[in-house]
Amino acid sequence: MLLLALAVRVGVAELVACFKKQRELNPEESPAIAATQALLEMIRKDDEQTVAGFRENLQNAKKILVETADTTITCVSSACDLFVRHVTLQIADADDWKQMIIQQGELFVERAHKMRSKLMEMAGPFIRDGVTVLTLGRSRVVESILIQAANQKKRFQVYAVESIPSKLGVSMATALSEHNIDVTLIPDAAVAYVMSRVDVVLTGAEAVVENGGIINTIGTYQAAMAAHALKKPFYAASESFKFIRLFPLSQADVGTKRTAPLLEEEGAVPFKTESPAYDFTPPEYITLLFTDIGILTPAAVSDALMNLTFDLDQPCG
Repeated sequence: MLLLALAVRVGVAELVACFKKQRELNPEESPAIAATQALLEMIRKDDEQTVAGFRENLQNAKKILVETADTTITCVSSACDLFVRHVTLQIADADDWKQMIIQQGELFVERAHKMRSKLMEMAGPFIRDGVTVLTLGRSRVVESILIQAANQKKRFQVYAVESIPSKLGVSMATALSEHNIDVTLIPDAAVAYVMSRVDVVLTGAEAVVENGGIINTIGTYQAAMAAHALKKPFYAASESFKFIRLFPLSQADVGTKRTAPLLEEEGAVPFKTESPAYDFTPPEYITLLFTDIGILTPAAVSDALMNLTFDLDQPCG
């Protein structure tokens, strides 16, 4: 009923198509930015005449993107929540309320585009000459940090974890090698085996939760535990639009979204398979978080999340 009701005014297919088009035009950007751009386009086209009706349409559009877009749900959800809060808290029943919302939306998207470059400035000094880095999955942020270091003529080595069954690590290794970075692909089971050769672990995050932990590609948690056991620093890099008001108590709170089947023909075997996409890494295993709003300890995330919300509440001007 929700999708059908919104389809009359905004167009479900048009909203999702706009999101996918943004992803195609800017494949190197986070899907969260594409989602906020789709919401901004929805704002421009929505002909709702009342503030209350517009709020409802925007909330429904957010739910559609989270539920139907073929992407990382947590990342899109956190960005959309911040976007909706940013554009609606300053709404007043004035003649120009629609234009005010559009301006707020454009400001949010503009800020989001600049977050990665700010984050790279924060993380850059931690990739030193001669360092060995282990990374998991394919984080565009981590990829940008490492490419920036290579462009600065720093010499370093990377272990890229294969990340079965998605094989995102293969994609990461390929991208890094194209920039002449010394990268070695390893299987997921070899993380603890190579950890003694590693100086730092650097990973992205699908979401940064209230207690300073992260939700990320499956296998991140076990890599963090291996790093902790061998006293290796574990760094996570994330834009602040991935900060989310969520407090997981266990892995079950992360969700069970699958990446890909473990076997080509799962129905042909006499056993079940399980292939979760993400896991939750508790804050005690994380050394620092590199973000566009600063270098944070996990303990500082809760305050940063409140300050971030407060900053976004300020009117455009």
